Amino acid sequence: MSARHSFRLRYRTDWFRVLVDLQYAGWPHSRVAALIDVPVGTLRGWKAGSEPAHDDGQRLLELWCEVMGREMRERPMTTG
Repeated sequence: MSARHSFRLRYRTDWFRVLVDLQYAGWPHSRVAALIDVPVGTLRGWKAGSEPAHDDGQRLLELWCEVMGREMRERPMTTG
């Protein structure tokens, strides 16, 4: 493998930013958790760096899109 192909950035959803965006929009964790059917502690874990299961993350992103008036492709992203 050549040197120019040995390094790739991995982009992923920034779950911390998604949850903070919702908080700033007036959506407390308790309300978000109830709507996407996960415990509040699970949201705290995602905010701290855990990755949600696909279906849970999808529900959270759909809520984020609706609340923020954005499209899925506009979700907060990070490298890592």
